[in-house]
Parts: sequence; C-alpha cells; structure tokens
Amino acid sequence: GLRMSAVAVGALALAVAACGGGGSKPSAKVESVGKITGAAASEVAPWAASGKIPKTTISVCFFSGPEFEAMKKRGPQFTTYTKGAVTVKFVEIPVAQWLPQTLTQLRSGSSNCDIVDDSSSGATTFEPYLDPIEPYMKDAALYNAKAYNLPDFPKAVLDQVTSKDKGLMALPMASDTQLLFYRKDLLKKWGIAPPPDTGWTWDQYYDVLRKVNAGIAKDGMTGVSGTTFSGTRNTDGGISALMGIWSAGGDPFAGGKPNFQDPKVIKGLKDFAGLKTDLKAVSPGIGGYAYAEVLTALQKGKAVTAMQWNASSPPLEDPKQSPITAGKMGYTVTPYDASAGPTQQRAYPSIHAFGINKSSKHKREAFEYAVWYTSQKTAMDFVSAGEGSSGRSSVLNDPSIVSNQPQMKALGASLALMHPLPDVPSSADLISNVVGADFNSVLTGSKTTDQAAKDMQSGSEALLKKAGR
Repeated sequence: GLRMSAVAVGALALAVAACGGGGSKPSAKVESVGKITGAAASEVAPWAASGKIPKTTISVCFFSGPEFEAMKKRGPQFTTYTKGAVTVKFVEIPVAQWLPQTLTQLRSGSSNCDIVDDSSSGATTFEPYLDPIEPYMKDAALYNAKAYNLPDFPKAVLDQVTSKDKGLMALPMASDTQLLFYRKDLLKKWGIAPPPDTGWTWDQYYDVLRKVNAGIAKDGMTGVSGTTFSGTRNTDGGISALMGIWSAGGDPFAGGKPNFQDPKVIKGLKDFAGLKTDLKAVSPGIGGYAYAEVLTALQKGKAVTAMQWNASSPPLEDPKQSPITAGKMGYTVTPYDASAGPTQQRAYPSIHAFGINKSSKHKREAFEYAVWYTSQKTAMDFVSAGEGSSGRSSVLNDPSIVSNQPQMKALGASLALMHPLPDVPSSADLISNVVGADFNSVLTGSKTTDQAAKDMQSGSEALLKKAGR
C-alpha cells in the first residue's frame, strides 16, 4: 500500500495527461447466470462455488510486491472453489510502471486484463474504463450480500472507490494509512502514559515529546530523536503536510479552488512543522526522510516515535530484522487539533481495490474472483498470514489478528479517518511539487510556515491555471 502512495501519485500527472478524459457509455445490464441452489447458494460467490461457471481463465494485473505474492499463492484456492472451472493468471507490473501501464491497457480496449488495481491514487483516472460494480451485486447468483457484508468496510474506505455518478467502482482488497508509532518500553521508563485509541491532540503530543526530550537527555542517549516522519521535497513531504492540514479541519482544495490562507490550513501546517521548528524533536536531516529512512531510524533505535505507514510494522516486530524494537512498539492514530476533534478525517488514503475492465470478455467470472478474494474469509486468511492489510473492520479488529499484529487495531481506527484526495486537476503535481516542496522548505529552515502557506497558494493557483481550471 505505502509503496504505491508515493510512486502512484508521482506517476498520476503523467497518466492524467495521457488520459484526455476519454468518457464512455454506461455499461449494459449484467446478464443473469440463472438461479443457484443447494450449498453453493449460501457461499459468498454462489455461481463460482456451484460448478456451473464455464471453464475459463481470467487475468489479474497488479503491481509487484507482497500483495501480488499473496494473490498468486491463493490462485489455486479459487480454482478449487470453482470446482476446477476458473484458472487465474497473474500479470505482474513493476511498481513504478503500475499507473501508466494499467492505463494504457484500459485505454486500448484490450481484454488482456480482466481485473486491475483501482487504487485511491488512480481511481478517477481509471473510472471511464471500468464496469460499475453494483449491477453485478444485484444478481443473487453472483453475489450473496449477507455473506459478503459490504458494510464491514468503513464508509471512508468505500468512498475512495465510489464514483459520484456510477456508484461503487471496485472492491477493496488492501487498505493502508500512516499511524503514530511509539516505543512502549521508553514511554513506560519515563513515566509517560500511552496514547488513547483516539490518538493524542497535537498539544498532548507536544507535551509527550517534551518529556521524551528530557528522558533522552537524562539518559545520555546521543543521536536519538523524539520523533521522525517523511519530510522530503516531493510526494512524501506533501502527504505529511496534508495530514497536518486535514488534522486541524483545513481543506486547501475545498470547492476545487486553492485555499491555503484558511487559518485552519495554516494552523495544521504549524502543528506538524512545529515538531521541527518549535520542539526541535525530529531526526536531523528530516528533509531527506521518506518511508525507508523513517523505518531505519526506528529499527536502529534513533527515534522514540514516528509518523509511518502500517507496512513498517511487520519488519519492526521481527526479532531478526529489528532486535531493538521487536515486541516494544505501540501504535495509534495520528494526532489531531483539539479544535477539530478526534473524529476529524486526517489519514492519507492508500486503498487498493479490484476493478473490472469494461473490455473484459469474462466480466462475471472476474467479479466472482473479486468477491471471493475480498470476502471476510479470504481476507482473514491473508491478513492472519501477515500478507496484507485488508480494509475490513471485522478482520482488523479480530482478537487473533490483533494479538499477533498489534498495528491492525490502530489501522482499523485510522481507516475510518481517511480524508478524500484533492479533487482537482494535476493533484499529483500539487501534492509533490507545490505542497511537498514548500513544506520541505519549512523543515529545512529556508521558509517560515506562513511564507510556505502563501507560496502553496500562489503555486497551486499557477498550476491549476496551467491545467485550465
């Protein structure tokens, strides 16, 4: 999930330019497959389970990584589920090429990919080339609504893959956000209470970090910082800035127009940037920190807390990879401004979901696979094996999952706090080259937060004007 958030958004501008907005006619009604009876009728994907599905091969085109490996491993299970009728072929796309390659496939009208990854980063770009999901859900032979339990996904997750005009466009299979990581052992040692499930306010987090700074100094822990996060001059820094802005209730692109002079936007930027400018509690060289650097700082015991993607948790909990942190990490949702409250949507969304190619020759079979793989049972299987994150509340809060993967409970809470991405042209450029670049300038000391907010305003206006907005 995290690997895509930065890479995919970075590729998005290029893809949008290539897309040219090519609209298309609404999909035809889904042809019924007839009634399914017997034991198969109670399955999540009745037609697939019935053995009546025609012998066929479907292709799933997805970016390389752990999620892809987990899918590949379970391909034969779906074939068994269909009583040998459906074979699943997996087409691996290099991460950096995921968005342009997928878009090229879809735009060409090729049927090579029956299922594609309709992530939150590419959703509006892919939408014209995908079949809406809801018509398939209306056929009880294809979809058992009770067994599938769509409301098990938080509304904020479903919103990421829902079109204003066409409804649900994909079924979520992986969901990731940034969490607040903290060293339980060090907080306990210094008499600092752990955060509540709702997270700390920024004021509370500042108080904690003051105590952490004092503990670091008292114990002579040289080279250790109170916190760390992504501050690079690109998408990663832009994501951090947006999380800060959103946490104070600011929305710099409300109504599609830049609004970086909103006091809430400036307050949110100051909340986040103040970790460096006011508290001086961050890793040296924070302006060059992205996912890998944050993970390394935690692994080496160089940071007591961090804002980091949930994907970092498995390596940090592994005694071989991370002897310093294994069994000592705690997780909660990221801080919020007290004026906005704990339910303020502030988590940056990274959703991966199965979308059905409108040009597929096996749409119903593809839908059956998507339903089966994103079902509660299969999600429990791959999440409990440590091979993915799902987006299902029941899975992420399951005691057997949480006892082995403590970050999942915080992830479940964070998914409900996901903020929609800016619905503006050139959003990738805006996040990376305007918001990320100016936020980085604050962290590296070349601009004040007020100056950066002014420059974000003028930079966004210029970029949107260039995009014809």
